[in-house]
Amino acid sequence: MTVTLDHPPVGERPAEAARLVTGVLDIESGAKGRLRGPDLLPLPADPQLPAALIRRHGLRKGDLVDAVQGAQHTVTGIARVNGRAPGELRGRRGFHDLTPLHPRERLRFEHPAAGLTGRVADLIAPVGKGQRGL
Repeated sequence: MTVTLDHPPVGERPAEAARLVTGVLDIESGAKGRLRGPDLLPLPADPQLPAALIRRHGLRKGDLVDAVQGAQHTVTGIARVNGRAPGELRGRRGFHDLTPLHPRERLRFEHPAAGLTGRVADLIAPVGKGQRGL
């Protein structure tokens, strides 16, 4: 005799459908992380990334992550990181290990119509193209 149930047994809930979520990774203490929204403000509904997923895929704070969210705001899988497949992140170097490119061409503020202001700026604080100047 076969018994067919129309309703799930008591104490069991139907599984929630997995959905794709996108956010900026914020790694908290304890190596776990959360995906923050575009405004980067912490919210109670932010999806949580387990530390094992962060280590497995080599994720870093500030990465833009497309992930599969399962039950109770927990991420169960990673779809894309910074627009790339997770497997492409393995060889990425840290920011401090990158080679800096120093400016080779000077950006001049001096202009005949600008008067003396541009000339003074060139003398006091010269800026090169490609340089991060404030």
